[in-house]
Amino acid sequence: MVMSSLIRLSALVTRPASTVLDATAALVALPRRVVAMVIEVEQTLAAVNAATARTDALIDRINGITTKAEGAVLAASETVGAAAAAVELASTITATAAPLLASYSEPLRRLEPAVRRLAETTDMREVDALVKLIDRLPRLVNAMDDDVMPLLDRLDQSGPDLNQLLDSVSDLNRMAGRLPKVFRRRRDNPAGKT
Repeated sequence: MVMSSLIRLSALVTRPASTVLDATAALVALPRRVVAMVIEVEQTLAAVNAATARTDALIDRINGITTKAEGAVLAASETVGAAAAAVELASTITATAAPLLASYSEPLRRLEPAVRRLAETTDMREVDALVKLIDRLPRLVNAMDDDVMPLLDRLDQSGPDLNQLLDSVSDLNRMAGRLPKVFRRRRDNPAGKT
């Protein structure tokens, strides 16, 4: 080891002074280069810190978007569930209504011309009158039951009485026809004019 140091030393001594000057200049420039390198490292570290901050901000945004997406997926899932329930209800209603429609289709086809004619010929005043009539039907039924029907029942009972009355009037008319003309003139001419 001592030997190698000596060899190096002898090599240094034999070198020209320019080499020593170059080495000295390099040693003197070394602190400036180290300072420049430290500045570059600090700038690189600041850029890395800024990139890390931007990355953290992006991660926060991505987390927010993920949360919103999960909410949208949940809402869509609930909507799909509600739609499935609505489809099920519509299917049940359709299954119930289909036989009814099938049973009424033929009568409705036969009634179609009459309904069409009724729609073409009916005036709104007639519809209003029909609505009023329907509104009054309960009172009309009560009047029929309470007043008209009992009266009709009594007409059956008074029918024979009316026949007897008509017979009596006919008898009186025949008797009046047998009376002398004198009495008839008075009746025809009350003032006594001949």
